[in-house]
Amino acid sequence: MRSFNSNIKFMKKISLWLIAFNLLIAGSASAADNKITSWKIDNSKSKIEFATQQNSTPVTGSFTKFSGTINFNKANLKDSNVKIIVDLNSFNASLPDAVEVLKEKGWFDVKQFPNAEFRSQKFTQISENKFRAEGFLKLKGTELPTTLDFSFDQYSATQAIAKGEAKINRLNFGVGKKDENNIKDIVVIKFTIIANN
Repeated sequence: MRSFNSNIKFMKKISLWLIAFNLLIAGSASAADNKITSWKIDNSKSKIEFATQQNSTPVTGSFTKFSGTINFNKANLKDSNVKIIVDLNSFNASLPDAVEVLKEKGWFDVKQFPNAEFRSQKFTQISENKFRAEGFLKLKGTELPTTLDFSFDQYSATQAIAKGEAKINRLNFGVGKKDENNIKDIVVIKFTIIANN
C-alpha cells in the first residue's frame, strides 16, 4: 500500500513538472510572437506620393528621398512605433513649373524647413487587414495630429509591404494661401512602404 501511495505521489510530481514545462514553453512562444520587429525601409521600391487639384486638373507628385525607423508587430500594436522623415527637396510634380514654386517660402519653404516628419506610437486594428496610426505630422515648423490608414499587401517574418494614405489641409501647416493659384486645400498623401527585416 505504501509503495502504491509513493507511486501516486511520484506521478503527481511528474504531472506538475510537465504542466510547468508546458507553461514555460507557451510563455516563451507568446513572448516571441509579441517581439517588436525593427524594419528597414527599401527606398528603391518604396514611395510617398501626394495628390490634389488645381482648378479641375489633378496635380500629383512624390518625394524620392525619405528615411525612418519602423518598429512594428501586428500582434503587439501597443509597443509599436514609427518615425518617417521626408526630404522636401526631393519633391517632384506632374506640373514641372510647380516644383520650384512649391519649394519657395510661401509654400514648403525648403530652405528653412528642409524636412517633414511623421511619428506615431498609437496603432489600432480597424479590420482584419486594416490598421490606423494616430500620430503627429510636422511640416514647415507646425506639428499637428495626423491619422494614417494602411493595410498590408504582404506581411511575413522577413518582409512587409504596407500601403495607405492620409488627408491633410495644407492651410493648417501654412503651405500656400486659401485658393492660391486655385489649388485645393485638401491634399491626399499616399504611400507604399516596402521594408525588410
